[in-house]
Order: sequence, then structure tokens, then C-alpha cells
Amino acid sequence: MQITKQLDINVHFFSFDTKVHQIKNIKTWQRHAGGGTTFQSIFDALPALKFFPLQTLVVIFTDGDGEKELIQTKFKHVYWLLPEGQTLSIPSPFGKVITL
Repeated sequence: MQITKQLDINVHFFSFDTKVHQIKNIKTWQRHAGGGTTFQSIFDALPALKFFPLQTLVVIFTDGDGEKELIQTKFKHVYWLLPEGQTLSIPSPFGKVITL
């Protein structure tokens, strides 16, 4: 991906519903809808996958539908990206909510 070359960073892609699934090839990946959405699964999975709170930027593309509360996380660099007109189900999320 061009952005990773320009910024000299590693980018890892995951999809999630109630579990986190690693995307091996973003070019051939297809989204599958219909499962529940549990944002907490992301923050539970990241440390187990060796992503560390102070060094990891978490960007979540979502329609906003999910649980109403999350357990506070040590991940501080969190961005929630939502489509225009959608709201995040979490009333006071940590990180920043951005509408696209």
C-alpha cells in the first residue's frame, strides 16, 4: 500500500464482529455482514496479538452499532470512523469520533 511506504509504517488489517479476524490480503478481502458487533473484542485481542497501547494507533471503521459500554482500555490513540449520519453506540467513547 502506498501510504505505508510514504509513512514508513506497518499497517495490520482486522475485521471484527464478536471476534477479531486477521485479514491476510486486503485486496481480496470481502466484508461479511450479519454478525453482532462487539467493540470490546478489539481491545481484548490487541494485547494478545502483541500490539502495545502506547505504540499502536487504532482506527476503527464502523457503522456505530455495538455495545453501549466498554471496559476502559490502555490504548490511547483510538479513532472511530463513522459514515455521515451515523452515531456511535457508546455515549462516552475514549479516543476521537470522526464522521466521514
